Amino acid sequence: CISIYILSSWWAWSYGICWAMRPMIDYYSFLSIPIAAGFTAFSNKGKVYSFVRNILIALFILLNLFQTWQYKNGLIHYDDMSREAYFKGFFQTKQNIEWYDCLKPYNWERRIKGLQQIEYSREFINSIPENKAIYLRGSNMMYASSSKQTDFILTSLAKTITPDEHFYIHRIAGDTIALKASNGKYLSLKPLEHDIIVADADEIKQTEKFVLTVIDASDNKIQLLASNKNYVTVFNNFPFFVQGTASEKGFTSQFRIYVLEDYQSH
Repeated sequence: CISIYILSSWWAWSYGICWAMRPMIDYYSFLSIPIAAGFTAFSNKGKVYSFVRNILIALFILLNLFQTWQYKNGLIHYDDMSREAYFKGFFQTKQNIEWYDCLKPYNWERRIKGLQQIEYSREFINSIPENKAIYLRGSNMMYASSSKQTDFILTSLAKTITPDEHFYIHRIAGDTIALKASNGKYLSLKPLEHDIIVADADEIKQTEKFVLTVIDASDNKIQLLASNKNYVTVFNNFPFFVQGTASEKGFTSQFRIYVLEDYQSH
């Protein structure tokens, strides 16, 4: 336990690009002694205990081989695994976007600079000040963007963060908010234009209001309910318009919210 604690205290605690903690390999020779003692103890207790022991050994070997195969095929991420991703992909044999969304990239730039990782929670999200830039990642793993090239129509199309992907939360009352884009305009729902969302409003009226709901108290997944009582969702084909069209909650209506200081430039 002391060794695990010390090894986990290194600034690169995951040791990067590996399956499990690489320095624990050096302890295998020492751990073989108590393992052998455990096998002997089970054998001395009779055939039933030996049978149970053999079943457990077989199951753990199968698990080891299967997860080694998963790792080699990108089904266990080399550095970004989370508890949620591990259990969601426990038996998966091919990647899916919902599993990929559960990965939690470790911000190495902050760690190298000696800064704490940003821990997202309902309290943290609800306390983001209005002058702090945020960005949103859609369910298609791309970033929400409102740029001049798309006439400031909101899309989930960006692969990197530029000023077009910066937004600011304006709190109105309770969970009701407005979102201001980097062009200084508020995001506005357009009911007469297929419920697209455009950053073109100078003031906040009903169509600029959204209800922000944090899905998990200890995570950064959110949903936005538009003024038409539909959830904001990412259209499933290029150019991935963001529209207020989802009548029910679902994966495509989930976004992840990040503060700009958590972005890694590389």
